[in-house]
Amino acid sequence: MNRVCISLLAMTILLLSLPVLADDSKSSKSSEKMTPQTKILVIRDLTAERVFVRTPFPMGDKGLEIKDGKLSPTEQQVASLVAQHGFAAKPGDRVVITNVIVGEKSILVEINGGGKKHYKWYQHVSVGTGGGTVPVGGGAQQSLETKGSSVTLAFDKYVPELSGEQVRNLLAPVFDFKALNEAEAYEKTLPPKVRDAIKNHKILVGMDRDMVIYAKGRPPKKVRDKDDNGTDYEEWIYGNPP
Repeated sequence: MNRVCISLLAMTILLLSLPVLADDSKSSKSSEKMTPQTKILVIRDLTAERVFVRTPFPMGDKGLEIKDGKLSPTEQQVASLVAQHGFAAKPGDRVVITNVIVGEKSILVEINGGGKKHYKWYQHVSVGTGGGTVPVGGGAQQSLETKGSSVTLAFDKYVPELSGEQVRNLLAPVFDFKALNEAEAYEKTLPPKVRDAIKNHKILVGMDRDMVIYAKGRPPKKVRDKDDNGTDYEEWIYGNPP
């Protein structure tokens, strides 16, 4: 009798532990490192893709970063970088993913050539003359101008096994892969009130240049003048006076 009870108890414990083991197996499977084969597939899937931008990208090697779904740097920091280096892309702009680098703990996605300066191969070559050397092609002074930027998907320990579609979803804070045109992509970045005004071709106080153009089109007439303080201003005139 005791042996039967012990056997039943042992079987019950074994059955109860099976779901736990299954969950652990499932968890470990989802946290596997990205394989070399998957890296190649992800790089092929994203490279040369044309996407629309949801947020400002500063020009230069200081790009954006997404970690745990949070975007950095802050809006104020991005505005400061834009003031120093200019825009690589603005919300609604269409850009090209020109390079994808899968590292140990991150996936770097470059747009429009990336933000780092590149050099032609012959700029690293020097010719010896009279005991000295002269760089061929002018050296670093003739590095290619950069007009792009980048975004980095950062992970805690390593890049997990992800499909190209999953990577696209992680990039959703900065890229719109589904917009059909520039106008649609730009409207998605705006508050509902502004979006409705643009659809109805109305202008609201506080709209910037791009918003007004999307709402009314380019003005048929512009007037440039100075105010009482000598500051330049520009008036956009739509329609004709009665």
